[in-house]
Amino acid sequence: ADRDNTSWVVVVSVYSDWIILGIFTIEMSLKMIGLGIGYKPPLEDEVDSEVAGYFAGSWNRLDSFIVLMSWVLVPVSAFSGADVDKLVRVLRLTRPLRALREIKNLRAINELVQTIPLALASFVDVTAFLVFVLLVFSILALNIWGLEGKFHGRCVVATSERSIALQTRGLLH
Repeated sequence: ADRDNTSWVVVVSVYSDWIILGIFTIEMSLKMIGLGIGYKPPLEDEVDSEVAGYFAGSWNRLDSFIVLMSWVLVPVSAFSGADVDKLVRVLRLTRPLRALREIKNLRAINELVQTIPLALASFVDVTAFLVFVLLVFSILALNIWGLEGKFHGRCVVATSERSIALQTRGLLH
Protein backbone atom coordinates (compact mmCIF):
# COMPACT_ATOMS: atom_id res chain seq x y z
CA ALA A 1 0.00 0.00 0.00
CA ASP A 2 1.96 2.96 -1.31
CA ARG A 3 1.12 6.37 0.04
CA ASP A 4 -0.28 9.11 -2.13
CA ASN A 5 2.65 11.52 -2.52
CA THR A 6 0.28 14.41 -3.27
CA SER A 7 -1.52 14.12 0.08
CA TRP A 8 -1.12 17.10 2.40
CA VAL A 9 0.00 14.78 5.20
CA VAL A 10 2.89 13.48 3.09
CA VAL A 11 3.87 16.99 2.01
CA VAL A 12 3.84 18.27 5.62
CA SER A 13 5.84 15.20 6.72
CA VAL A 14 8.52 15.79 4.08
CA TYR A 15 8.85 19.49 4.89
CA SER A 16 8.90 18.85 8.64
CA ASP A 17 11.64 16.23 8.16
CA TRP A 18 13.82 18.80 6.42
CA ILE A 19 13.04 21.53 8.97
CA ILE A 20 13.77 19.29 11.97
CA LEU A 21 16.92 17.98 10.31
CA GLY A 22 18.06 21.56 9.72
CA ILE A 23 17.40 22.53 13.36
CA PHE A 24 19.26 19.47 14.67
CA THR A 25 22.17 20.14 12.30
CA ILE A 26 22.43 23.77 13.41
CA GLU A 27 22.33 22.70 17.06
CA MET A 28 25.03 20.08 16.49
CA SER A 29 27.21 22.58 14.60
CA LEU A 30 26.88 25.23 17.31
CA LYS A 31 27.77 22.73 20.02
CA MET A 32 30.79 21.57 18.01
CA ILE A 33 31.94 25.17 17.66
CA GLY A 34 31.36 25.91 21.35
CA LEU A 35 32.83 22.72 22.82
CA GLY A 36 35.42 21.88 20.21
CA ILE A 37 35.18 18.95 17.84
CA GLY A 38 37.86 16.69 19.27
CA TYR A 39 37.52 14.03 21.90
CA LYS A 40 39.66 14.67 24.97
CA PRO A 41 38.88 12.39 27.91
CA PRO A 42 38.17 14.37 31.09
CA LEU A 43 41.00 14.35 33.61
CA GLU A 44 38.72 13.86 36.61
CA ASP A 45 35.41 12.09 37.06
CA GLU A 46 33.97 15.24 38.63
CA VAL A 47 34.48 17.28 35.46
CA ASP A 48 31.58 17.44 33.01
CA SER A 49 32.42 15.35 29.96
CA GLU A 50 31.16 18.04 27.59
CA VAL A 51 33.95 20.35 28.76
CA ALA A 52 36.39 17.87 27.25
CA GLY A 53 34.96 18.27 23.72
CA TYR A 54 31.82 17.54 21.74
CA PHE A 55 32.48 13.83 21.22
CA ALA A 56 33.43 13.25 24.89
CA GLY A 57 29.74 13.19 25.84
CA SER A 58 27.84 10.01 25.00
CA TRP A 59 24.65 11.97 24.32
CA ASN A 60 26.53 14.16 21.85
CA ARG A 61 27.79 11.07 20.06
CA LEU A 62 24.19 9.79 19.88
CA ASP A 63 23.04 13.16 18.55
CA SER A 64 25.71 13.21 15.88
CA PHE A 65 24.86 9.64 14.85
CA ILE A 66 21.16 10.50 14.51
CA VAL A 67 21.87 13.69 12.56
CA LEU A 68 24.39 12.07 10.22
CA MET A 69 22.14 9.08 9.56
CA SER A 70 19.26 11.48 8.90
CA TRP A 71 21.40 13.32 6.35
CA VAL A 72 21.93 9.98 4.63
CA LEU A 73 18.40 8.57 4.87
CA VAL A 74 16.07 11.57 4.50
CA PRO A 75 17.28 12.50 1.00
CA VAL A 76 17.38 8.84 -0.03
CA SER A 77 13.80 8.29 1.16
CA ALA A 78 12.63 11.37 -0.71
CA PHE A 79 13.88 9.97 -4.02
CA SER A 80 13.38 6.23 -3.58
CA GLY A 81 10.72 3.65 -2.79
CA ALA A 82 8.94 2.47 0.33
CA ASP A 83 11.67 0.07 1.51
CA VAL A 84 14.03 2.85 2.52
CA ASP A 85 11.11 4.83 3.91
CA LYS A 86 10.55 2.09 6.51
CA LEU A 87 14.19 2.44 7.60
CA VAL A 88 13.73 6.21 7.92
CA ARG A 89 10.68 5.65 10.14
CA VAL A 90 12.77 3.48 12.45
CA LEU A 91 15.40 6.22 12.61
CA ARG A 92 12.72 8.77 13.48
CA LEU A 93 11.95 6.72 16.58
CA THR A 94 15.42 7.53 17.93
CA ARG A 95 14.79 11.29 17.85
CA PRO A 96 12.94 11.36 21.21
CA LEU A 97 16.09 9.93 22.81
CA ARG A 98 17.60 13.37 22.40
CA ALA A 99 15.20 14.69 25.04
CA LEU A 100 16.37 12.12 27.58
CA ARG A 101 19.77 13.77 27.81
CA GLU A 102 18.18 16.74 29.57
CA ILE A 103 17.28 14.52 32.54
CA LYS A 104 20.84 14.74 33.85
CA ASN A 105 20.50 18.53 34.02
CA LEU A 106 17.28 18.52 36.04
CA ARG A 107 18.11 17.27 39.52
CA ALA A 108 14.53 16.55 40.64
CA ILE A 109 13.74 14.48 37.56
CA ASN A 110 17.05 12.68 37.90
CA GLU A 111 16.21 11.72 41.49
CA LEU A 112 12.73 10.63 40.42
CA VAL A 113 14.13 8.40 37.69
CA GLN A 114 16.59 6.87 40.18
CA THR A 115 13.79 5.99 42.64
CA ILE A 116 11.74 4.05 40.09
CA PRO A 117 13.80 0.83 40.38
CA LEU A 118 13.64 1.09 44.17
CA ALA A 119 9.85 1.41 44.09
CA LEU A 120 9.38 -1.61 41.81
CA ALA A 121 9.86 -4.01 44.73
CA SER A 122 6.90 -2.42 46.52
CA PHE A 123 4.81 -2.63 43.35
CA VAL A 124 5.53 -6.34 43.11
CA ASP A 125 4.32 -6.88 46.70
CA VAL A 126 1.15 -4.87 46.16
CA THR A 127 0.44 -6.62 42.86
CA ALA A 128 0.91 -10.06 44.43
CA PHE A 129 -1.50 -9.14 47.24
CA LEU A 130 -4.05 -7.81 44.73
CA VAL A 131 -3.86 -11.01 42.68
CA PHE A 132 -4.34 -13.08 45.85
CA VAL A 133 -7.42 -11.06 46.90
CA LEU A 134 -8.93 -11.28 43.40
CA LEU A 135 -8.32 -15.04 43.34
CA VAL A 136 -10.00 -15.57 46.72
CA PHE A 137 -13.05 -13.50 45.78
CA SER A 138 -13.37 -15.12 42.36
CA ILE A 139 -13.37 -18.59 43.98
CA LEU A 140 -15.92 -17.36 46.52
CA ALA A 141 -18.13 -15.90 43.76
CA LEU A 142 -17.99 -19.13 41.73
CA ASN A 143 -18.99 -21.15 44.78
CA ILE A 144 -21.94 -18.87 45.53
CA TRP A 145 -23.24 -18.02 42.05
CA GLY A 146 -21.53 -20.67 39.87
CA LEU A 147 -23.19 -23.62 38.13
CA GLU A 148 -23.53 -25.60 41.35
CA GLY A 149 -23.65 -22.68 43.76
CA LYS A 150 -26.44 -22.05 46.24
CA PHE A 151 -27.65 -18.92 44.43
CA HIS A 152 -27.27 -20.19 40.83
CA GLY A 153 -30.23 -19.02 38.77
CA ARG A 154 -31.87 -17.13 41.64
CA CYS A 155 -31.71 -13.72 39.96
CA VAL A 156 -34.43 -14.62 37.42
CA VAL A 157 -37.47 -12.37 37.83
CA ALA A 158 -39.88 -13.52 35.14
CA THR A 159 -40.99 -17.09 34.73
CA SER A 160 -40.35 -18.42 31.26
CA GLU A 161 -40.25 -21.82 29.61
CA ARG A 162 -36.48 -21.84 29.99
CA SER A 163 -36.56 -20.98 33.70
CA ILE A 164 -39.16 -23.69 34.28
CA ALA A 165 -37.04 -26.22 32.34
CA LEU A 166 -33.96 -25.27 34.39
CA GLN A 167 -36.04 -25.38 37.60
CA THR A 168 -35.02 -21.89 38.61
CA ARG A 169 -37.15 -19.35 40.37
CA GLY A 170 -36.53 -15.67 40.93
CA LEU A 171 -36.21 -13.94 44.25
CA LEU A 172 -39.27 -11.85 43.42
CA HIS A 173 -41.35 -14.85 42.23
